[in-house]
Amino acid sequence: MGISKLRFDKFTAFTAALLVPAFSFWTYLFWCMSRLYLGPKGYHHADFSDHIQSFTLNTDPEYSFILLISEFLHTNVGAGVMGVAVFAAMLVACTVVVGYIFMKKICPYGNRYALFLFSFFSLFTIPIYIPFINSMMYSQAFCGGLWHNITYFGMRMLAMLVLIFLYDRIDNYLTHFSIKEYLIFAVLLTLVNWAKPNFIIAFGPALLVIMIIDITMSRGEGFNKWVLFGVVVLISLIPLIYQYATLFNNQDATDPDGGITFSLGETYYRLYEHPFIMFFQASAFPLIVLFRNYKSKIKGSKFFLMCALMMLFAFAESFFVRETGTRANDGNFTWGLSFCYYLVFCMSSAFFIGNVSDYLKTKKKPNTTGSILPPPYILVSSFLFLLHLACGIEYFILISLGASAYMF
Repeated sequence: MGISKLRFDKFTAFTAALLVPAFSFWTYLFWCMSRLYLGPKGYHHADFSDHIQSFTLNTDPEYSFILLISEFLHTNVGAGVMGVAVFAAMLVACTVVVGYIFMKKICPYGNRYALFLFSFFSLFTIPIYIPFINSMMYSQAFCGGLWHNITYFGMRMLAMLVLIFLYDRIDNYLTHFSIKEYLIFAVLLTLVNWAKPNFIIAFGPALLVIMIIDITMSRGEGFNKWVLFGVVVLISLIPLIYQYATLFNNQDATDPDGGITFSLGETYYRLYEHPFIMFFQASAFPLIVLFRNYKSKIKGSKFFLMCALMMLFAFAESFFVRETGTRANDGNFTWGLSFCYYLVFCMSSAFFIGNVSDYLKTKKKPNTTGSILPPPYILVSSFLFLLHLACGIEYFILISLGASAYMF
């Protein structure tokens, strides 16, 4: 008992040593973004200042409960921009913890210090920046490590909670899903949809495909639970009706042309110089890790199939749908893909840590011979992850110094 408690205390101290200073600096950064504070590189331009202006002038109704909480802290409580900054930093810090829990489910035998560290690092990973190809580092659609939007912070954390909840349940919801679990699922889905609608636009169709496969394979067995499971998802869509009315009211004099329209990749051609190349720059580490682990850990998994479908639908959302009016160039239908990139980095990091653990166990076996260096897969994967991380840290440093989060 004493040794177990000592280990727990060490891990708690480790997480605190990492998160407390990070939380403090994130609070400072979001405070700067909220105030458009002048730094060495500029005015910390991000979405925070637009939200603060909306609270102050009361110009628009808030479409997200994350913004409603922010406005309550800013205006009703009187905490001002500091209250918003602390709330945003709390969401990011909670995402680190939630990401760790998710990665621990994927790799339960992995070193928990490594898992927590990679969960922290996953917030910073962005596409590998190549100066002679890319004129700027920012690429929202291909990047989960974004720092300028508080509703994305909320959606990202809550979406991870939804996936953690489903990880152990997606295989048996037709037979062993209790009323309590239906209620928890309904609350989590409703909250994530009310935070930002992009997750459900990708997750909903992916889950529907899985459900159709399940009820077909079961030949109708568990139909009642199948229907109830689907009803829970439908109920969680209610916030989207309010969000559409809030964001795309064509009678709004401030944006009479605001709405949604069909597109053929116009968002990508408008916002990114080389979208096809950017895909490989954004996916270098996940691609090699997921390919390495496909046969042993991914193939045949219903959960990972759902995640793959979700990323496919998130890409379709960003490619075929865009906004009109004043928000036409904001790329707001790419947030779902941004989350999927964060998710993929968490997944691939967990698999990678598992691979390293397996390698180290093999090395410890008696009479084991071989090269002193790790296998090429581990070396190449480590190098690629460090490139993603180095670019993300450089981007974070630049915006911390005042550069625009949009890099223009």
